Order: sequence, then structure tokens, then C-alpha cells
Amino acid sequence: MKLERAFDILFHQLETLPRPDCLSAKTGGQWQSLSSTEVMEAVNAVSLGLLQQGLVDMGRSIGIAGSPRCLMQGCFQAGLPWEGR
Repeated sequence: MKLERAFDILFHQLETLPRPDCLSAKTGGQWQSLSSTEVMEAVNAVSLGLLQQGLVDMGRSIGIAGSPRCLMQGCFQAGLPWEGR
């Protein structure tokens, strides 16, 4: 796989060396992690939601910036599980 975009790194990691702690954040004094698979599921859920709301067009590139804790909180609110929850 040719790594051309920052997002390609997640696909590469998922295919070659999936990790249980792809994304981690300290919440309430304890570390909580999302696995590579869980991060990919969260990214896909966000992108599908943006498409369904008509906020982006298919094939358009966008960037979303936030802390790991912010993403994990968003996953919790969307009902997506993560390790250590």
C-alpha cells in the first residue's frame, strides 16, 4: 500500500499490525484506548453521518481536528464501544 495521505496510515496499520491501543486518552485519571478496528469504525461512522446529513459530497476531502478524548467521547455518545470503558 502506498501511503499518500495521513488517513492511509490507519488503513495500513489495520492491515499490517492492528493495535489494541491505536488511540488513547486519559479520562478520570485512567487511560482508555480504542483499537485500530474501533478507530476505523468511528471514522467510518463520522464520514457516513456527514454524507447522510448532506454536509459533504462523496469523494470530497475534509479534515476534522480534535483530541483523542473528544473522539472517544463522541464514540461513547454514538454508542460505539472502546476497550476499558
